[in-house]
Amino acid sequence: MKIGILGSGNVGQTLASGFLSEGHTVVLGTRDPTSAKIVQWLKSAPHPDRSSATSYADTAAGAELVVLASPSDWAATEEVIRAASGGGALDGKVLIDTVNATVVEYPKVELVIAGNDSVGERVQSLLPNTHVVKMFNTIGLDHFYKPKGPADMFICGNDAVAKVTATEIALAFGYPRVIDTGDIQSSRFLESLGALWVVHALRGQTRRHAWKLIDLDE
Repeated sequence: MKIGILGSGNVGQTLASGFLSEGHTVVLGTRDPTSAKIVQWLKSAPHPDRSSATSYADTAAGAELVVLASPSDWAATEEVIRAASGGGALDGKVLIDTVNATVVEYPKVELVIAGNDSVGERVQSLLPNTHVVKMFNTIGLDHFYKPKGPADMFICGNDAVAKVTATEIALAFGYPRVIDTGDIQSSRFLESLGALWVVHALRGQTRRHAWKLIDLDE
């Protein structure tokens, strides 16, 4: 499958490496595909022959599945979405939204978009014809691919078929279980869970933790 990743920072590059390791073709969408940082990553990617970089618009247009890995700043995320979605390039496609609007001013962590709102809902509102699934936002990027432990992957979204696709990706990436938390409104809670992951990372000076839902009767 041809995966388009909108965002070429650490999150985007880490997920790209995972998709490449699973045999997919990956295109990184970025402002400057010729930057030294991007050129270096393409050379060091797990499978350079299946890796490339181009504009946000071209990435979205050519992808079968899209991953939103833009910065936590909402204005920047909205800019990426608008650049990628021209001409209906994202219509009918599954888009995995990984973004948390989290601001860290040590030792404080703040969710800029919270309460009765979320990044996931805003993304779906901007892209009404795209099947948005919230995913990969409740765990650190060090554990995106083949986590060393029984971490659960939490997802939400409005489209059942899109969530099946997201579930298949999570299982292939090494998560033994995927927890479907409902429609895209549940992004409010998953983004808070992502912020709590950051809080624990800062307080415990660790990045080796993950969330797992347990049944107390088992």
